[in-house]
Amino acid sequence: MQAAQTVRFGVFSLGGVQFALPMEALREVIPCRAFEPLPSPMPSLVGGVNLRDVLVPVLDLRVLLNHQGQASEFPCVVIMAHEGKVLGLLADGVSGIFSAESSEIHRQVVNDPVSAVVHGNVHWADAHALVNVLSAQALAALPQVPMVDDPEPQRIRLGEERDEVVIQDASLPVMLVRCGSVPLALNALTVHTTVSNVEVLPSPLAMGHCLGVMAYGGLHVPAIDLLALCGLGALPPQALHQAFILQLPQGFVACLVSEVVDVVRIQPDVLVPLVSFSLARADMFEAALPMAVLPQEVAKRTAVSVNQYLLIHADALKDTQELVALSATNVAAPTAQSQQTTASHVGSSAQDGVSMIVYALAADTATPFAQIEEILPYTRDAEVFGNDDDMLGLMINRGRSIPVMCLSRMMGGPACVTSSTTSVLVVAANGQHIGFAVNQLKSIETAQWEPDLPSTLSGHHRVAAGRASGKLAQMGHGPQARMLPVVDLARLAQHLCNQGMTEAVDLAQA
Repeated sequence: MQAAQTVRFGVFSLGGVQFALPMEALREVIPCRAFEPLPSPMPSLVGGVNLRDVLVPVLDLRVLLNHQGQASEFPCVVIMAHEGKVLGLLADGVSGIFSAESSEIHRQVVNDPVSAVVHGNVHWADAHALVNVLSAQALAALPQVPMVDDPEPQRIRLGEERDEVVIQDASLPVMLVRCGSVPLALNALTVHTTVSNVEVLPSPLAMGHCLGVMAYGGLHVPAIDLLALCGLGALPPQALHQAFILQLPQGFVACLVSEVVDVVRIQPDVLVPLVSFSLARADMFEAALPMAVLPQEVAKRTAVSVNQYLLIHADALKDTQELVALSATNVAAPTAQSQQTTASHVGSSAQDGVSMIVYALAADTATPFAQIEEILPYTRDAEVFGNDDDMLGLMINRGRSIPVMCLSRMMGGPACVTSSTTSVLVVAANGQHIGFAVNQLKSIETAQWEPDLPSTLSGHHRVAAGRASGKLAQMGHGPQARMLPVVDLARLAQHLCNQGMTEAVDLAQA
């Protein structure tokens, strides 16, 4: 019985499908703005791409495999190398790199050469997804598909000299992006996927570095100005063309960029240390990547006169409190039918559906989203008064001093245990702004109905709901339906401004 081998895969997407190619066959990934005409009887051959003055044929797997998925308008090409020949594979973007045992591949048994291109599928644990494994041998054996001589055969020989069981590869896959005139880089393994043709939609989440939301995978996810988050200015609206998606434990966030330039592999020893005081957010950066160590065509595609890329510290980016808080606000994007339904009921009744923000206190609690002006990440420097009172302290935001209240204590519960997941819900009242600290944001959902509290309710259910607003909201449908107490934060903020702390607390605990 043959021992299982560890296989490293590079994953790319095309038309909504994830494909994995063994790393020994994946040479590089290049952006593609146009294809050169290439005469061929194969409908799946979309043309050729110039790779260092070699015209490499490019295959569209969607056409080959009769898949109807929509491809990106800003594609890239995965260069596959096999037995001294190279072939291009059309892709929407690179999803990442992972390892799996050869025994974990669920192999596909087929009888024709086209179907044999998909060798099987394997579970990508980090992404919690099944990906389709491509066979470089079957791709190379396709009838009528031309391949060209490898312009760099020495790179194949280097690959053959490596350990066949565990490929020792110290190089780092880096995604290069451009934000306006600023070139930035990020470990490609951090990126969940890339998105082209970005449309940023207005949202109450628009605050700080969040410009709104964008649609991804059936969700509305927060869209972040990456340049501003890194303390390097702000992207002008006309420069927002693409984005890359980060997957955090709480959910997804989209980082907006002008262009995804390329994905390259570098050796760690080419990185140059940065002087800490030279950047406003030095903690967000790991090193500088000199342009001189990159292929010449990458420098040309960067399209700005700079001599280095700034390498973002991946862990620092994903641990940013603002991103952590916003990642918990993913909500299902409305379909065209649901948008029509909502439009037809505008003005009829609040019971047709109210957008609610759900957060954790002693239990899940909801507030109408329309009451929230901003959501801010909680910072410990706000705790000027300690946490033994209902008022935790003060935050400065955009020239405003915002008092931060512990919502849990105001409602008679335990003090809020502040952490990286703590968020501040900012509510306006009488021209002022009040912040309510909550343990964790959970989601943004539509309440199916929001009835007055029935008089027959008794015990702790009446107490909890009475403290909230006298209402319960039903979230979800069928077996997933649940009832949540509703907190009227606008009313609490109004009482804080008009009557002061004591009466507002009495109102919350009534």
